[in-house]
Amino acid sequence: DIDKKHYTLKEEKELVNNTENIIFKHIINDNKIIVITKELISSELDEIEKSNYFVSLIENGKEIFVSELMTECFGEIICIKIYNNDIYVLGSRFFVIGLNEFFVARYDFSGNMINIKYYGGNLNETPKSIEFVDNYVYVVGDTVSERGEVCTNNKGSDTFIFKMDINNKLRMSDVKILGEEGNDTCYGSFVYNGFIYMIKHYILNDIKYPTIKLVKLDKELNLISEKILDSGFNHNILGIKLENNEILITRTKDND
Repeated sequence: DIDKKHYTLKEEKELVNNTENIIFKHIINDNKIIVITKELISSELDEIEKSNYFVSLIENGKEIFVSELMTECFGEIICIKIYNNDIYVLGSRFFVIGLNEFFVARYDFSGNMINIKYYGGNLNETPKSIEFVDNYVYVVGDTVSERGEVCTNNKGSDTFIFKMDINNKLRMSDVKILGEEGNDTCYGSFVYNGFIYMIKHYILNDIKYPTIKLVKLDKELNLISEKILDSGFNHNILGIKLENNEILITRTKDND
């Protein structure tokens, strides 16, 4: 809706060349937009699509910079956030189907890449959101990996929160796995009063419908509290946000 308010499709096509390759947009304000584009380079012999990826800053319809993000890979952009006047890009880089790692890339507003770090286990990580507290980066998601920097502590998939130090080139500081006995899926996160909140659901092996849970952690990843929000229904979480000190969850619910 924000995109539609500020930019028509025709205006977007005037922002950068080859705009049919735009895969992600982030509105900063009425005058600035960050765009992720890709340049397809794969051949018929490649197992998965390969592209080169670029980050662009557009201000008042003019391209301020274009910087390289990733090369010769298949990638997915999850979100872009601004923290302390730097640009952070969260995404995934795939090697083959079912094998990937997540990344965090940091740029200044001149287009210089300050850092990029890749993390993951031996199989598949799905990052969902990125948060910031006191010069630390927190990536929230779920994993099915069995070993590595991020791995499950139960059978199936588990949710995780991964902590990185901004002042130490985004190096890993800590990781916490928040797994139930069944399969966990993370839907997102937010920060309030210096605490990190995660929304997830889990499905136990002998239960048909998922249980939605709100998890609260401090900046050291100590578990503060957990609260079950609902269970016994089939849920589809569409969005999460914090507004006026209230958690707003948009979802569908049925018991079919």
